[in-house]
Amino acid sequence: MIALILVVKFSGSGKIEPIKIDEVKIIAGKYYVGNVFGTQNYKDHVNTSVKEFFIMDSEVTVALYHTVAQRAPRYGYNMENVCAGSDRGDCRVDDKDSPKQPASGVTWIDAVIFANALSEINGHKPVYRYKNSVLRDYNAAPQGAVDIDSSADGFRLPSVVEWEIAARGGAQALKDGTYGYRHSGSDNPNDVAWTEANSDGHTWPVKNKKPNQLLIYDMSGNVSEWTSTPMNLDAPSGSSDMYFYCGENFSSSPQENLYSCDFHSSRTVDPNIGFRLARNSENHS
Repeated sequence: MIALILVVKFSGSGKIEPIKIDEVKIIAGKYYVGNVFGTQNYKDHVNTSVKEFFIMDSEVTVALYHTVAQRAPRYGYNMENVCAGSDRGDCRVDDKDSPKQPASGVTWIDAVIFANALSEINGHKPVYRYKNSVLRDYNAAPQGAVDIDSSADGFRLPSVVEWEIAARGGAQALKDGTYGYRHSGSDNPNDVAWTEANSDGHTWPVKNKKPNQLLIYDMSGNVSEWTSTPMNLDAPSGSSDMYFYCGENFSSSPQENLYSCDFHSSRTVDPNIGFRLARNSENHS
């Protein structure tokens, strides 16, 4: 584990400044999501639609996680420690690259509490609740008891559908004919992903591989990423204890394509899994 000492920034009035988050806008529209890849006419074979949303351009880093964790107690949060990246299936030893590593060993519950804390720090309404109260503590909610405030404008985990559309390159990829790439930004996983084939058994600082068509990094590799989609697709969002995570990771073989996802309990600690966050845009409604 790593504990970074970070400086909290205040404005001239003494108010805590928002934390800068690098995001990419995913344009609302109709898209194809599924296991068909390669050169196809995806525009004429859409099967789902999404409202406009934003998604982080990289996985949540150790530096960002600890910046939020340092400020979160002011808002009543109790946040768990996470790994400073991973090395052969265990937490990395703290080193100069640790702040740039993807936070790993993150449970689903850790991720949604982080999302709530970041939301409050940045002046957004938190999404995740338990018994009509904002979820602020890992031990506060029993397994499978998290509620979703769909009206909230705060940070949240992307759904599997949102994740795949962002990973495929969204409207830009549809426009330039690259929506069928098997990995996020390329048909060659070595161009865009840290996997078992090239990682030397550990995670790497984010944004060291090529981005996809929307300038989003590491959606195919480094760490797999939690989503908001429950294993039981018919369950209300937030009510399940099993959630999908997507994308290759540093210790997995390169997947055949982006459609391959798996699932774990919301309280599983896995050094291969991290996360990135999304949020609704003002045009989401």
